[in-house]
Amino acid sequence: MRRAWAGRATALALGAAIAIAGGSCGQGASSPQQTRAKPPHAAQARSVGAPIGATQRAKVSRTRLAVTVRRVIDPLRHSGAVVDPGGRAVGVVLQVRNLGPAVYDSSSKSDLALFSEGGTEAASAYASEGRCATPEVDFLRQLQAGSSGEGCVVFSVEEGASVERVRFSPEGHEKQALTWAGHR
Repeated sequence: MRRAWAGRATALALGAAIAIAGGSCGQGASSPQQTRAKPPHAAQARSVGAPIGATQRAKVSRTRLAVTVRRVIDPLRHSGAVVDPGGRAVGVVLQVRNLGPAVYDSSSKSDLALFSEGGTEAASAYASEGRCATPEVDFLRQLQAGSSGEGCVVFSVEEGASVERVRFSPEGHEKQALTWAGHR
């Protein structure tokens, strides 16, 4: 008698568990909440970087940086920029704050890169005038702890191609790169 009762209780518990699981699985499959939920790695795989205007931090050899791509100027007009045939000038306004404790000494030409659709790296360009005029002394040269440098770096992008992303590689080291999503 005890075995029969135990068997019935087990069957009843098992049946209830299946009914509950079946009910929630059926509803979950068609539920909008379940449809919208994405695993964290799926969202990261599609993202090409932080939004323009976001500040990201990097630790380099002997100091720490707070880096912001403040703006992408596309197209960059009235700059006197020398671009490749079939290209247009695009400016990237970059701000780097040296949080210390050491000096950051690099070059915006080696640290900053712009990629157009399809992952094509744009060539840097010289601009003779305007907001993005190429300076004689780079704004990332001898950046003291506690100070900031801001400047505009010009690139030559193929006409009609959209800007996919901007990458900052401290001291030219791609393994430590920070990325911002471009505009489409």
